[in-house]
Amino acid sequence: MSNTNPTLGDIYARLMTLAESIGAGVTAEQIESIARAIAKVEAELPSNKPLKPEAIEALSYIITTATEGGDYTRDDFRIWRNYKHGDDEHGRFNAEVTVIPNDDVEGIPHTPIRMTPQELGRRLLLAVERNEIDDNGRPKVREHHRLMIARLAQGDEDIAGECDVVDAGALMQIAVYGEVVYG
Repeated sequence: MSNTNPTLGDIYARLMTLAESIGAGVTAEQIESIARAIAKVEAELPSNKPLKPEAIEALSYIITTATEGGDYTRDDFRIWRNYKHGDDEHGRFNAEVTVIPNDDVEGIPHTPIRMTPQELGRRLLLAVERNEIDDNGRPKVREHHRLMIARLAQGDEDIAGECDVVDAGALMQIAVYGEVVYG
């Protein structure tokens, strides 16, 4: 964690650690106070906020690019199925697909994930909020992917057009695995 301005994710992690570490001798009022603080921070996390329509459309283009990526993304997941795309009732592009993670990634349930734009956005923001570090001491979500995720979440429609199949596949991997595993 940074010594400068901590993110909401950093604050949340600290509060959770504090709540888990308290034991006997702590009053019910103190526990309740910590619980309220955690709930307040959790409510403010970007992953718990609704996405703008522009963000949903941009994330739909990411799903489409990754799903239609052919040889570039085919092996990122064990199964891609039930892909659909088209305009919604408001004339905005919308896409979704179901993916099943590969068996060779530890700690990931191998159950189907319906990747809607809302789910993709939530999972990407959670990966950034967790701010996990890999075995080499580097953030699991690299800086250029963090910038893409921030732009997508803000509804910057240009970013979807700037993402190629490799970027789209990487974002899908981050959403499912918490980091880029393949490629």
